[in-house]
Amino acid sequence: MEEWKKKKVSKLLSYILRHNPDEIRIEMNKLGWVNINDLITKSAHKIKFDREELNDVVASCDKQRFTISKDGKSIRAAQGHSINVELDLRSVTPPDKLYHGTSQGSVEIIMRMGL
Repeated sequence: MEEWKKKKVSKLLSYILRHNPDEIRIEMNKLGWVNINDLITKSAHKIKFDREELNDVVASCDKQRFTISKDGKSIRAAQGHSINVELDLRSVTPPDKLYHGTSQGSVEIIMRMGL
């Protein structure tokens, strides 16, 4: 898949799966999953892609934005939702020390006001 198309499909998936499934009138369950075949069909008026191209976008995403279900029939965004979904993530106790990378120009305001 050409890079321009991969980028366009990735942006569309991010938008639909994180923010607005109604844009393409796709049904999303409470855990954020949508049927892959429906997604491909209903996205066609925005950009056409097939299952192989979808798999390529998911596999090549360095930020691991998308998750395909174990049965391979559904997909969801892994993070960054602005809509209510239950990702069913387990809580963990943070370590005693946490680190936050930031730019030098932001240090003063973070130290003064916090994150």
